Amino acid sequence: MDGVIETLFAAAGQACGDSLYGLKTVFFGARFHPTLRSFGSGMLVLEQPFKPYETVLRRAGFSAVPEISDTQSPGRFDLALVLIPKNMAEGRRIMAQALSMLRPGGMILCAADNKAGGQRLVGMLQEFGIEKVQQISKNRARAAYGICERAKDNILSEALSAGGPQPIAEGDFYSLPGLFAWDRIDRGSELLAKFMPQDIEGVCGDFGCGYGYLSHAVLKRNPSVQEIVCADADYRALAMCERNLSSFSVRKRFVWEDLSTSVKALHNLDAVVMNPPFHEGRATKTDLGRGFIAAAHAALRPGGRLFMVANRHLPYEDLLRELYASGERLYEGEGYKIYAARR
Repeated sequence: MDGVIETLFAAAGQACGDSLYGLKTVFFGARFHPTLRSFGSGMLVLEQPFKPYETVLRRAGFSAVPEISDTQSPGRFDLALVLIPKNMAEGRRIMAQALSMLRPGGMILCAADNKAGGQRLVGMLQEFGIEKVQQISKNRARAAYGICERAKDNILSEALSAGGPQPIAEGDFYSLPGLFAWDRIDRGSELLAKFMPQDIEGVCGDFGCGYGYLSHAVLKRNPSVQEIVCADADYRALAMCERNLSSFSVRKRFVWEDLSTSVKALHNLDAVVMNPPFHEGRATKTDLGRGFIAAAHAALRPGGRLFMVANRHLPYEDLLRELYASGERLYEGEGYKIYAARR
């Protein structure tokens, strides 16, 4: 059971009773729950930038968009549902966006895990000018809701700005709160770039590209690369990656896919670089990295090369030996391992 979404819809039942069917609703960070079937046709707009969750919604018969513009449909909705992420700036931005889309007198209803900001929800809503905030606590999560007569415009603007694209690394890149290592250069990626060869050519993929640090390093150091293919499960990361690679004149493709599964759209690549994820929530999931390794193998042409960084404790060597014709460890230190393998 997903405690956060169960708590969100428990609060929706408490706040709205049987009237959900008639409410024009926008749902930020949408994930599937059977209650979604209670909404009338054409009454529900779902936003979900994370591909695995979007896939679950689509397979359940729902259509979700990866992004809703800050200026799209202001004052249109009766109800805004928000699953609040752990990053505070990201959560405030999404809350501000949701409030800007409510009609006067509309309701906002937010939920979060207790260990990911749930106890801050009431204060966050009050900061935006929501009075008489109510809450429920269950499933190790918390939901808070209230009527928005008029949010504080200055707080909305500040939250939208603080949670939007930010310059990082002395202005070399733009990133977005909530992305992996959003406000810095990840040390593992930095080490991989250091040990990356300078003879990559043809078409190179960056699997789990994030805001584009590795793609940028590939293009900067390998002038024979003709095309870069940047793939990530997070649609927001692709937008930042595209922005950060705008100065390079090579062909670019940006692919919104779950790379822990088979991706048929990616094939015949000459090289792949990657720093695969290994966390799902607070749990370490080696299956994520193993899925990336298998996806890279499937996407590479015969003889194509993989360059990869992983945390030192993660056991990927067996799968690399199983799938790839040859390979070597280029570096081990600082808690990381750098691999090179050939299909």
